[in-house]
Amino acid sequence: MENLRQRWEKATEWGVRYYEIQVQPDLWGQWMVTRTWGRQGTTLGQTRRTPCPSYLAALSQWEKLNQRRLQRGYHPVLPSQPA
Repeated sequence: MENLRQRWEKATEWGVRYYEIQVQPDLWGQWMVTRTWGRQGTTLGQTRRTPCPSYLAALSQWEKLNQRRLQRGYHPVLPSQPA
């Protein structure tokens, strides 16, 4: 079980949008999926953390989010890698 990190980007008429996902344990050993998104060059954006009951549940959520980003026209800029 390892920490994972993935980043996607998509060019729009207003600038480059990004979406990043991290899978990592919190201080109490529970797995968290952290999603961060926004537009480059601005302070606008959001972060959401979702607790998962297990590493496998976090990986399942990771796959769903990955598919959604690809369907919406985002392109991976960082390969899936340990965080």
